[in-house]
Amino acid sequence: MGITAQVINGKIQQNVTQTTNNSSINTESASQNKSLVDEETFLSLLVAEMQYQDPLEPTSNSEYVSELASFTQVSSLTEMNATMTGMSTQNLVGKYVTILTDEGKEIVGQVDYTQVKDGKTYISVNDNLYDPANVEYVLDSNYYEANLSASSFNTLVQKLPKEKEFTLADKDAIDNITAARTLYDSMDNYTKQFVQKTDLEKLESLEAKLKKLKEEADNTTGSSDTDTTSESAESTVTG
Repeated sequence: MGITAQVINGKIQQNVTQTTNNSSINTESASQNKSLVDEETFLSLLVAEMQYQDPLEPTSNSEYVSELASFTQVSSLTEMNATMTGMSTQNLVGKYVTILTDEGKEIVGQVDYTQVKDGKTYISVNDNLYDPANVEYVLDSNYYEANLSASSFNTLVQKLPKEKEFTLADKDAIDNITAARTLYDSMDNYTKQFVQKTDLEKLESLEAKLKKLKEEADNTTGSSDTDTTSESAESTVTG
C-alpha cells in the first residue's frame, strides 16, 4: 500500500492504494508516473499547497486535516505491513525452503537466520543471502528428510548392476547391496513411502540372486570336499 502526491494548480493531488478520500486525492491519475513520498515530502507538499492556494477559493481546514489523516492512515498500514512481512520472514528460520534465484537456479536448504541489509530483510540458506520473495516452497522438516533419505537410497540402487550381469566377483556391488539394505531398514514407515517401488524391487531381486550364488558356491565347495575325502579313503584301502 502506498501514497503518491504532487502539487497541481495549487492543490496536493494524492494517489492512495486501497484508501480514498473526497479531498484533494486524485485516484484517477494512478497510472501517471509519480514517485512514492514519505512523511517529510508530504508535509512539504502540504505547506506548498497552503502557500499557493487560490485566495478566491481557499482550501478549508477540514480538507487539510482530511489529507493529513489519509496520509497518516496509509503510513500506519504500510508500517504494519512491513512488520508483518518481517515476522513472516522470521518464521522461516529453521524451515527447509525451495528458492528460485533470479538466474533461474533452484536452491534447497534450511533457513539459518535472517539479516537486515540496506533496510531489506534477507534469509540465509546454505551460507548465502536470498530475497524471501524468491521462496517457492516451505518444506516440512520430516518431509524434507524423508525425501533426502529416499534420494540417497535411489543413488545406491542406481550403482547396482543388472541382475544378469551380477556375479560374486563384483565386490563393490555386494557392498552397495548391503549398504542399500541397511539404509532401507533404518527408515521409518513414513520415509519408506518416498522410496520408489522399482528401486526396492531391484534391490530385492539382486539380494535373491546373491543368496542363490552363495548357495551354489557353498554346494560346489561341499561337493569338492566330499570328492577329496572319498579319494583319500580309496587310497587308504588300496594301500
